[in-house]
Amino acid sequence: MLSSYESYEKEKECLENLLKLHVEGIIMCLAQETTDYAHFDPLIAGELPLVFFDRVCRADEVATVVVDNQEAARRITRHFFERGYRRIAHIAGPAHLNITRERIDGYRQGLADCRLPFDPSLLTYCDLSIASATAATHRLLALPARPDAIFGVNDTAAFAAMREIKRQGLRIPQDVGLVGFTDEFHATVVEPALTSVMHPTVEIGRVSAQLFLQQAAAKAGVPPRQIVLATELVVRESSAAKQEIPV
Repeated sequence: MLSSYESYEKEKECLENLLKLHVEGIIMCLAQETTDYAHFDPLIAGELPLVFFDRVCRADEVATVVVDNQEAARRITRHFFERGYRRIAHIAGPAHLNITRERIDGYRQGLADCRLPFDPSLLTYCDLSIASATAATHRLLALPARPDAIFGVNDTAAFAAMREIKRQGLRIPQDVGLVGFTDEFHATVVEPALTSVMHPTVEIGRVSAQLFLQQAAAKAGVPPRQIVLATELVVRESSAAKQEIPV
């Protein structure tokens, strides 16, 4: 197992090293920096078994395993609305990532479902780091009409948002409701406990391995499969219904 540490150059280096070792195939998640996918051409042309998971590209050529990011984000937005929140913001990830595009689509669908207008000022981006997510939260809270709910692209963004909200003397969820995405262990131990989408990590690994083995056993020319897994919204105190929040 190798790590790119979110670096495009390191990702290319890892692939080169694995090919030198004559591996029988690769299961991988794209590095955050990757926007050029040409380094996968030799693998695809050589029909080496290849499976992308979570952050993916070239799904028409390569097998992929992802979660239903669009539906998950739509559910989060509707969850906020059903609990009395109306100015719902989203801290998205880097614009080139498939997870970012899909979650923004779901966020906008959820707003439309609830007949809420899309306000571009309530959509901001981060690079998935704590510092960047903190800056994104600061931008949102500085708006003339600040959001009363924030949906983070992942739990790291949500934890950063939680810290910045508290630093500004605001309360969660009394002033700002908060939802993350991944449902890390820390979601249960922060105060208040974080509502989050449970990312089926073990299932992603299992299905990715299955696809890999199917490819390895199949004849050349078999079309790549795209598997989309369901998620679950785990509701905790950070997005409590407004009518139930103590004053």
